Amino acid sequence: MRIPKEKQLEAICQGIKEFYELLNSRKRNNENLLSNITITKNELVEYLKTNPEIIKRYLYTKGSPRYHEQFIIEYDGGKYRVYEMNRDEERDVKEYDDFAEAGADYLISNLGLPPGFIN
Repeated sequence: MRIPKEKQLEAICQGIKEFYELLNSRKRNNENLLSNITITKNELVEYLKTNPEIIKRYLYTKGSPRYHEQFIIEYDGGKYRVYEMNRDEERDVKEYDDFAEAGADYLISNLGLPPGFIN
C-alpha cells in the first residue's frame, strides 16, 4: 500500500525522525525503505510555496551555533544559501533566489537522501 503523497510531504517537512518513522510504518519484509517515496522534488517545492512557514522554522539565524556535519539554510544578501558545515567550514554551498527551491534541497539533504533521489 502506497503512502499518500500528502503524508510523505508532511513527514519530510517535520524532520528526520518523523520521515523515517513513516517509512518504517509501511515497510514490508526486506523491502527497501526508500522505495516507498513517490513524491517528486517539484511536488515538494509546490508544497513549500503553499506552506512557507515550514522553511522559516529551519532558517539559520546569525549568531546561532553551527555544528560539524550539519546542513544549514540561511538567507543572506538577498539569496538563500544551503550548505553543510564541515569542521567550521561551509561545504558545497548552493545559492537560490527561490526560498521553496532552497528549502526542498535543504530538506532532501538533511534527510540524507542521495542527490537526485527525489527528482
